[in-house]
Amino acid sequence: MAGFLQIGPQPPAADWALMVRENASGILLNPWAVLAPSAAIALLAVTVNLVTLSLAPDTATKAVTRS
Repeated sequence: MAGFLQIGPQPPAADWALMVRENASGILLNPWAVLAPSAAIALLAVTVNLVTLSLAPDTATKAVTRS
């Protein structure tokens, strides 16, 4: 995301968001140059969220009752 906003690594560095930004103008000519890194970013984000949810303690099921 930082590479897409131009605050991350500069063009010689390998970065998925930078690949999306550099190839965005040619999406009609070669859509996989944009879709593949975008899918990788989305898959990584979903995976990290699912892993953190599975490792977090289940606090939603605990209810405090006062009598």
